[in-house]
Amino acid sequence: MKKHQAVILCDLGYGDAGKGTMVDYLCRREHYEWNVRYTGGPQAAHYVVLPDDQWHLFAHFGSGTFTRGVKTLLAASTFIAPYNLLAEEELLKKKFGVGDALARLSIDSRAAVIMPWHKMLGRMREIARGVERHGSCGQGVGEAVADVDSELALAMRDLAGGKKLFRQLRRIAEMKCAIAMILIGEAEDRDTRWRLEQQFHHFRDAYPVEEVADFYRGFFRRMKTNVCEQEKIIAAALANDDKLIFEGAQGALLDPVCGFPPYVTKTRVTGMYAEAMLAGAGELIGREKIGIVRAYAHRHGVGPLVTEDEALVGKIIDRHNVHNEWQGSFRFGWPDLVAMQYGLAVSGGVDCLAVTCLDQLSGLSQIKVCRGYVFHGDLRRLEELSECCDWQRRGEDEALISALIASPKTVPRQMAELLFDCRPEYTEPLPGWDDDLRGVRSYGELPANARQFIEMIECELGVSVKVVSVGPTYHGKLVRN
Repeated sequence: MKKHQAVILCDLGYGDAGKGTMVDYLCRREHYEWNVRYTGGPQAAHYVVLPDDQWHLFAHFGSGTFTRGVKTLLAASTFIAPYNLLAEEELLKKKFGVGDALARLSIDSRAAVIMPWHKMLGRMREIARGVERHGSCGQGVGEAVADVDSELALAMRDLAGGKKLFRQLRRIAEMKCAIAMILIGEAEDRDTRWRLEQQFHHFRDAYPVEEVADFYRGFFRRMKTNVCEQEKIIAAALANDDKLIFEGAQGALLDPVCGFPPYVTKTRVTGMYAEAMLAGAGELIGREKIGIVRAYAHRHGVGPLVTEDEALVGKIIDRHNVHNEWQGSFRFGWPDLVAMQYGLAVSGGVDCLAVTCLDQLSGLSQIKVCRGYVFHGDLRRLEELSECCDWQRRGEDEALISALIASPKTVPRQMAELLFDCRPEYTEPLPGWDDDLRGVRSYGELPANARQFIEMIECELGVSVKVVSVGPTYHGKLVRN
């Protein structure tokens, strides 16, 4: 691969495409001095699997932390959960022997703080929605984002406060608890009310305001030398010819503007923050933007997934992304070129692609590929959404959606509702392969049908595929020269 001073990684789908494993691989191969997490918070956790099958879910520290000397910068646009951060640092030390993770961490002073009451209220809102839930990781990021927008939030630099910090925390806690009591009072059934009360009592009892204030002050004292201004870090790194890898969060199809609400995250996730950081930092010696997609469609939790097929459950195996209380099930679908092309467009394009999880398609006799969505119903719904999609009438009540349209406008909620009512249109399936790919160590060793599949993606998206992943560890990354 051509050497670049800065590389930006963007997930072009619904998240979980393999950003962590790609960052780990690229840091080992190219040795970046800085691993910049440019958006999201602990909800955007990334798996890194080691050759001995041990794994870690990087939530605050960059996914390149296992490579000696790689430093992490948490940008101003990220969200910090102090309790989680210190717990992760302790786990890295005890389980993996990484004793200097904290010494290699820098946090922008403006990074917003996720408080226990954010987690409490975020979880309670999701419980209260019931079957209408939006999807959540249960980490409180959405509530923290809302506080930033309303100027109620605390930033990393605010944790140095004394009595003022306590007063701020008490005010925030009282406001969140008042909203929690309203949610409990509005519960429509006994079970929902009980679940809401369980969350409320847990967080109220486990996190007294006085103790949280003391913890935050102690956290800031410990982290004081780690607090920085990202502009100075980036400018100094570029001036020193250091290499930087920017680690994105979640995926473009979950972006609050170009995703499909209400099934979206609350933070921008398209790479725009990374590009802005580089644009204002000074002269740059080469920049590359890598889009990451899985070899198949997938989604963790609720929301539209047009090519979802229950027949793939049990045939595609993902040992790490499993059912959990907040996100729900990990879902599988056939490769979806409509979604990939849209993810590429809303991300502003990329220089090359990394296709992950190709090994998980082994054993399928054929691979269906979606190139359009078929809609049956009242075509006036499509007419009202003509700014969001290209479509052609096929009959009185049938149309084919050939593309989703990128726009600076926020996607209307009706678009998600429409996608739920679409079915995929598949062309002639591609032949599959039976070979176990996990031992393959060069692109040329892949079965002909696997190479044909990768080259189809490359041709359809008009972007070269530079890296193919055939296993969860850094050994399973194949570079195409």
